Amino acid sequence: MPTYQFLLHTTGISLDLGDGEEPAIGFYTSRRAKASSSEGAYKIVMAEMDSDPDLEDVFRSGHDAGLRPQTVSEATYIIPWWRAILPWSKPGLTLYSDDSDEDDDGTAS
Repeated sequence: MPTYQFLLHTTGISLDLGDGEEPAIGFYTSRRAKASSSEGAYKIVMAEMDSDPDLEDVFRSGHDAGLRPQTVSEATYIIPWWRAILPWSKPGLTLYSDDSDEDDDGTAS
C-alpha cells in the first residue's frame, strides 16, 4: 500500500501571534498516510487534522472570528517505500499573516 504525503494549505483562521504582529490568517503543513488511493489517504489526513489537539485552538480562533477554516491539498506525493519506512514526525505549521502588498483589485501597490 503506498504512502502519500500532502502539502496542505488552511485558510480561514485568525490566530493572534502577539508582539503587535498581524494575526495569522492561514498556514501550510504536511501530512502522510498509507492508503490504496490518494483519495483514501486524503480522507485519513483530514480526519487526523480534525481530531488533532494541537490544531484545536487554531481552528477555534477562526470560528471565534466568524470565519470558516478550510483545508485543501496544494500538492500530493507518493513517498517511495524506502523513505516511508524511515522515522517521520509530523511537521509543524508555517503560519502566515496578511502581509501582501496587493490592493483590493489584486494589483500591486
